[in-house]
Amino acid sequence: MNLGTFSGNLTGDLVLKYTANGKPYATAVLAVNNAGETDFLPVKVWGNYAETLAGILRKGSKILATGRIENSQFEKNGTKVNYTELVAENIEF
Repeated sequence: MNLGTFSGNLTGDLVLKYTANGKPYATAVLAVNNAGETDFLPVKVWGNYAETLAGILRKGSKILATGRIENSQFEKNGTKVNYTELVAENIEF
């Protein structure tokens, strides 16, 4: 089962965007305290939920996000880059 729950503060406002097909999604980065160090986890939310949350969540908002971890790979300047993000199904604030 691919399910993770993370708690932390947003490093910036939740940014609302739309796919080429018009599907809404919002992204932000979550700063998570990990035994005295800070990890930064990109978070993505899809659909009407994204539109709703984008009007509410701002830089510094403390949230609890639950969802699945998604890994992807792309090439940038001839180098393969691995990218990991949390696709959130539920966000509490």
